[in-house]
Amino acid sequence: MKMILTCIITITLSLNVVASAKERSGSTEKQLKTITTSHRKAAEELLELNNAESVLIATYATVEQAIANKILPITPSSESKPIIDKYIKIIKQAMKEEVSWEKMKPPLVDAYVSVYSEKIIKQAARFYRSEAGKQMLQHQPEIMNASTAIIKDMSAKLLPRLQVIQFDMAKELQGVKITLPKNTSL
Repeated sequence: MKMILTCIITITLSLNVVASAKERSGSTEKQLKTITTSHRKAAEELLELNNAESVLIATYATVEQAIANKILPITPSSESKPIIDKYIKIIKQAMKEEVSWEKMKPPLVDAYVSVYSEKIIKQAARFYRSEAGKQMLQHQPEIMNASTAIIKDMSAKLLPRLQVIQFDMAKELQGVKITLPKNTSL
């Protein structure tokens, strides 16, 4: 279950990076409209060189594996297995529909062009076409796996502390009326 939560948080944070890139740079729709076609094409090329679509597909595989391994730590019965398989399939389909490359690419391009100049994007693309850049891209999955392992280890150490903090907060909040913002749902 911790793995699923970690995957969901990772995906949520990844999606928030795209949204917050615009906010951090102060870009508006009007500013994005002033971006040239060549600037956008340069950003698209950089995403292609970085294998961004493949990374997204690999993320699907990671989440699917987490779903398969962690949602059900027990072996499902012959009665429950078809139901579980049905809902895992629905989850996979929902992910692919809502977090598809076709939906993610335009806001990623927007994020790149709102943060980086066309010149910088082209310089980065030139680097990734070089031997050093190709090596970095080739070994990027290994670095990502190592980073994931590091984060997982750190999260495992952090989780007990967070649980204590959450418990302490819940104790203090007992009997205190809490008003949530209007657009917050629980």
